Amino acid sequence: MHNLMKTLPNEVQIIIGGYIGTCQPKKLCDDIKSFCKTNEEAVNLYMEIWKHRPSEIYDWLVNDIIRFLNRDVPTMYGYQDYYKNIMKRHFNLKNKDEQSVNNILGQIDAMQLSDGNSLFKISLGLLNPQERTELMHFFNTYQLSNTE
Repeated sequence: MHNLMKTLPNEVQIIIGGYIGTCQPKKLCDDIKSFCKTNEEAVNLYMEIWKHRPSEIYDWLVNDIIRFLNRDVPTMYGYQDYYKNIMKRHFNLKNKDEQSVNNILGQIDAMQLSDGNSLFKISLGLLNPQERTELMHFFNTYQLSNTE
């Protein structure tokens, strides 16, 4: 790597060098760690629960994260403010009006079965670390109540 840097013009080396020693903010690093940890824990939990049907793991993860975001109210009865506010964190939804957000959430409901892995990760990424902790508590509580 060091030899490769020497082949670059000095101006480019200086620009790249400025990024090498720059740390990311602690809050961002903690958020990334929380995302990775929660993603791994959730997938492992659902792999254990749905081991007889592994192809359905992300379908259930998406279903349950939407249940969590919509405060355990079926989406056919409408979208809760909590769900809308979380989804509005996405840069494409940030400045959308209420009707546009509802239309997009309807599209998410319709596509939920086609790409569950991405939909789960996007939804998980919009949560903050505290909300991810609450999500895992929801997953664990829900799963415990269904296995008794």
